[in-house]
Amino acid sequence: MENLNEQSFNILNAKDSVKKILTDKKTKHKPCLLRGASGIGKSDCVKQLWLDEEINGGLKPTTNSQPKKNEFALITLIGSQIEPQDLYLPRYDSETDTQKYAFTDRLPKDKDAKGILFLDEIGSASPTIQKAFQQLVLAREFNGYVLPENFVILGATNRQEDNAGVGVQNSALMNRFQIFDVEMNTDIWQKWASENGVNPLVQAYFRYEPQNLHNFTKDKRNEQFCSPRSAVTLSDLVYQNHDDLIQLPLYTGCVGFDVAQSFIAFSKVIVNAPSIDDIIEKPMETESIDQNQTNVRFAVVGALLQKLKENSGKKQEKIFSSATKYLSRFENPEFVIFFVKQSINMERGLLVTKTYTDFSLEHTDVNFE
Repeated sequence: MENLNEQSFNILNAKDSVKKILTDKKTKHKPCLLRGASGIGKSDCVKQLWLDEEINGGLKPTTNSQPKKNEFALITLIGSQIEPQDLYLPRYDSETDTQKYAFTDRLPKDKDAKGILFLDEIGSASPTIQKAFQQLVLAREFNGYVLPENFVILGATNRQEDNAGVGVQNSALMNRFQIFDVEMNTDIWQKWASENGVNPLVQAYFRYEPQNLHNFTKDKRNEQFCSPRSAVTLSDLVYQNHDDLIQLPLYTGCVGFDVAQSFIAFSKVIVNAPSIDDIIEKPMETESIDQNQTNVRFAVVGALLQKLKENSGKKQEKIFSSATKYLSRFENPEFVIFFVKQSINMERGLLVTKTYTDFSLEHTDVNFE
C-alpha cells in the first residue's frame, strides 16, 4: 500500500481514503488515525463512515457497545475522559493464584459483533490509557481481552501546537496507525454547510471572510476562537433570532469576540442592500450593488439563499431563477457561482430546472458538484 503518512489531506479525501482501507478485505484491520486542528470535523468524519452502508453492510447503526446481530456499532472511547477502571478491573483468580481482568461493558464482548471502535482524543489520554490503546491497535487485544474480528479501529487526535490538551504522545502507539494529517478546507466546509442546513447568512459570511472559519493562533491560546464546529453553533444561534443586545455575548461565546463582532456588522449591511423581494420580482430592473461593496453583495447572496431555503416547489424555482439573473449582472461571476453551488447542494431538485441547465452550459469550466 502507498505510504500516506507524509501527506496532508482535507477532511473529504481523508474520509474517502479511510473508506477505501475499510472496504478492502486486505486492509480493513489497518487502524487509521485522523490528526488535525480542533473543530475541523474529524469526529464527524468517523460518524459519516459509520453510517455509510458500504462500511456497515446495511446493518442498523447503533451506539450500543453490545450490538445485536442486525446492528453495526460505533463505540467511542474518549482518551481524555477515561481511566483504566472504565475499561477493566483486576481480580484475583484463586484457582490459578493469578491476577486476571474483568472487562466492562464499554468494550464489545460478543465475538460476532460488528462495528467501529473509535479512539478519540488519543493525544490527550493518560500514559496508562495510551498503553492500553497501543495494545489494542497493535494486536487487537490487551490484558486478555480480544476485540471481535468484525470490528475496525479508527482514531483521532489534535496536534500539540493546537493547545487542545495534547501532551506527550506515545510514539509506539502513533507508529501503529495509518496517519492522515487533515487540514482545513473552506470550500469543502461550504459544500457540507449547504447540504446540512447551516444558516445561509453564516455561509455567506465565511465566504466573504474565509480566513475566519478557523482563526486559532498561538497568541490566542487562552481565548475563544472560531472553527468549523463552532461556526455551526453560530448558525444555530442565528436561527434562534436573539435580540440585538445579547447577540454579541452569545456569538462571542462560540466564535470569539473578533469574529462575532465582524459577523454582526456583516449581517447589518443587508439594510443598505436592494429589497430582496424586489430582486425576486424584478431581477433585471432592481438596482445593482457597487462592486466595491463586496460585503453587501455577499450579504445579499446569504439573504437569497435563506429565501430559497424557506420555500419549495414553483416559488423556490422562481427565487432560484430570479436570483441567478440578478447576480449574473455583477461583473464578477464569483457571487452567482457561489449562489448556484450552494443552492443545488441545498436542494438537489434544482438540478433539473431550465435555470440550472442554461447556467451550467454558460459556465462549463465550473465544477458544480
